[in-house]
Amino acid sequence: MGSKSNALVLFSGGKDSVFALYKAIESGVKISGLLVIKSKNPDSYMFHTPNISLAEVCAKAMQFPVFVEEVSGLKEDEVIELENIISKLKSKLNFDSVVSGAIKSNYQFVRIKNICEKLNLSSITPMWMRDENEYLSDLLNSNFDVVFVGYAAVGFDDSWLNSHLDKGTYGKLCVLNKKFGISIVGEGGEFESFVVDSPLHKQRIVFDEVKKQVKGLSGKLIVEKYSLIPKN
Repeated sequence: MGSKSNALVLFSGGKDSVFALYKAIESGVKISGLLVIKSKNPDSYMFHTPNISLAEVCAKAMQFPVFVEEVSGLKEDEVIELENIISKLKSKLNFDSVVSGAIKSNYQFVRIKNICEKLNLSSITPMWMRDENEYLSDLLNSNFDVVFVGYAAVGFDDSWLNSHLDKGTYGKLCVLNKKFGISIVGEGGEFESFVVDSPLHKQRIVFDEVKKQVKGLSGKLIVEKYSLIPKN
């Protein structure tokens, strides 16, 4: 990372991509744009899917240029599609690196790194292999307001949906980690998140109308109406 770097950010509106963006800016990286990928596969290996349509709202609330592309959702095909999308954007925008929120997923990390190498770009991963407790503490201390929008693991129930990441839910995640071995940052897909406010937000996102959809051990929050509230 460095002050001369211009980056395209792989962006979902979830805590990892927003915090990676935040950390990249903090280190002096200039942002050329945010790339939102909509996969046709809700269980995509590569991409965040719950409430992905809200990623554009999050980008708008932070006033960054956003580019939205769709991929097939086929396991390895969507990696090739991502490479083609980044290559296409590289010819239009000024960037020499790609920022992603990978923490411990070798699947994502290696594929994004390979794409960057092919396209002569640097891969910036601010949270790669960070201690999970250290990361969550840093996130909370940085005034991020994170909402749980999905779960898919034993130990969770619908009370998690629309709840916020705070000291209380952080403690509950630590309990689930000891009891069931879940990742407290949701790295194994145990839960999904969405950032409604952060130091980067010019407007705060408020969920006005939501509904909870639960099936077996998984659940997701459907946001039907939202508002953007200007910050003083």
